[in-house]
Amino acid sequence: MYSQGKNKAYSGQGNFAGNFLTLIVCLVIFAAAIFMTSFWNLATAWWPTFLVLGLSVIAFAVPQHILGRSDAHPDKTANENAALASVDAEYRDAIASEQVKH
Repeated sequence: MYSQGKNKAYSGQGNFAGNFLTLIVCLVIFAAAIFMTSFWNLATAWWPTFLVLGLSVIAFAVPQHILGRSDAHPDKTANENAALASVDAEYRDAIASEQVKH
């Protein structure tokens, strides 16, 4: 991919500040989740558990599933689906022609 006349090797190249800030925020959220485990006891086991699960989901799933999809352009996805459908059609035709020969 080219950006401003330079070849970008991957989608995160040149975005160090944003990537580093995201890393720090996610690590702080995960540290908060770990800290919530210090409030576990037999009397109040539910709310720390929900907070640990919620913060862990935010710390891991949000960056992985939302921020990680920045390269999934709709046109690219549509083109990949069209290419995959073309290969599938070619495979079906090849199987059908083999069955006719036998």
